[in-house]
Amino acid sequence: MLLRFVFTTALFFGGCAANVLAVESSPSSAIENHEIHLPCLHSGSIHQNTDQSAFLTVNFAVTNNTLFANNNPIFPPSIPMRLNARRYRELDKSDADIPLTFSLDVKPFLSHSGNTFLLKITLLDLLGEPAVTDTVAIDLLQDSNGTLDISRIRLDPTHGSNRSWQLKYWRTRVNECLIAMKNSAMSSFTRPSERPPCSHHHHHTHPSPYMTTEPANNNPSTSNSKSGTSAFSSVSIYKSHHRFHHGPHGHHRAYYRYLRQAILPGVLGMTAALIACGVGFVVGKVSISLYLHFKDNKERAKKRVKRRDVEYGDADEKQRLLIVSRGTM
Repeated sequence: MLLRFVFTTALFFGGCAANVLAVESSPSSAIENHEIHLPCLHSGSIHQNTDQSAFLTVNFAVTNNTLFANNNPIFPPSIPMRLNARRYRELDKSDADIPLTFSLDVKPFLSHSGNTFLLKITLLDLLGEPAVTDTVAIDLLQDSNGTLDISRIRLDPTHGSNRSWQLKYWRTRVNECLIAMKNSAMSSFTRPSERPPCSHHHHHTHPSPYMTTEPANNNPSTSNSKSGTSAFSSVSIYKSHHRFHHGPHGHHRAYYRYLRQAILPGVLGMTAALIACGVGFVVGKVSISLYLHFKDNKERAKKRVKRRDVEYGDADEKQRLLIVSRGTM
């Protein structure tokens, strides 16, 4: 009996140790799928107005520090930016693979736990039109070791062709102007010794926060991810170098840009004030004219009533006059 108890206890602790070792020996790039369903747009080219309940399924997973959607690399981006999604129809219970493209908006943020990348993925058809009703927003968390992990996935409504892009366009332009003002102000207040050295060649690169780790060679899409990362980061690198490569006239350009950004709001404010004064003046004149007009009409009506009473008088007064005239006769 004692031997059986000892043997059972040894098996129990042996199983626990094996589980712990299996967990510790598992690779850091564990795959965790996140499947979401995105309803198709009724006016989209992939919908074909056949079923109002058609939807697309997309599986998001992080493998070797690369975000995949249906086994297609999304972040770091690759060229061409395409993926295949599975479309399901409730009407005829059919499914089919649909080729799509996508637009990617990346905003990096620094947090106490590491870098955070806010991704907004909009699925588009081959014509560039929105294919689904929602935009996928993914929060990627990168720890100190450079490992990416999906922390949150949410769906935001996709704006269709209701010309709401004008508001986004002007908001983007305003943000660009504010960023330009900030950069020009910072560059004007920095000392010459603290400014970064200008170079006539742009062959050197700076490491990007999302290029700290590279995918392993066992992934079939590592080459595309690497090429997409270099192509994606070259734009930001060129902008960062071109910002300080102004030549001898850089200070004048920054000064005039800052002066223009300071004068333009003042001119717009003065114009708005003049327009408001003109409108107030016109409204006041019209109100005073209407008030005087109605007041004159009331006074004229009262005068007419008094004249009528004086000319015709009352009936009793007429009878008295007739009696007096007869008595004198």
